[in-house]
Amino acid sequence: MVTNPVHVAHWGTFAITPEVAETVAIVQVKTRVRNEGKGAVRCALATSILDGEGKTVRTADASQSITASGEYEFVQQLRVERPNLWSPDNPYLYKVRSTLREPDQVVDECDTPLGIRHVEFEADNGFLFNGKR
Repeated sequence: MVTNPVHVAHWGTFAITPEVAETVAIVQVKTRVRNEGKGAVRCALATSILDGEGKTVRTADASQSITASGEYEFVQQLRVERPNLWSPDNPYLYKVRSTLREPDQVVDECDTPLGIRHVEFEADNGFLFNGKR
């Protein structure tokens, strides 16, 4: 049950890794925020990537006015230097933490697990996982 009219929507955080290498990974995070209130609200979203020990690796901030009974999808890109790549042999997980404020108080916060990895298929090399066959 939602107690605050402004909140991160159910299943509202989605993260992909469009660029992954041993030196750097780009993480794109889409976060849907709902305003179930009767008036427009200006809110701020802080999206953080936390490592396996809970330390903040990178943070991106954005703000937006959301109309009454409306929804907005924030799209943020975060750069992770020297990522610890997920694999079956190294099941390392980061967390994407979405912290929603309105105006200066936290009204919602949620964590989403993230394994940074890259999968591709090439005609010449076949299936590659994190750049390796």
